[in-house]
Amino acid sequence: MRTRAQVPIVALVWLVVGIVIAVSKTYEVHNGSQVVTFILAVILWPIPLLGGTITVQF
Repeated sequence: MRTRAQVPIVALVWLVVGIVIAVSKTYEVHNGSQVVTFILAVILWPIPLLGGTITVQF
């Protein structure tokens, strides 16, 4: 019998909201550090939502 991996609906909603907020706050994805910054902004979306910034530089 095959089992399907199930993603909790809360995690899915969290990621969708994070993506919407990161895009609306104009996080761009042009190089490696911007990709990492975008991913962190998606995961930690309450910070940009409340006016904070997330920046990774390397």
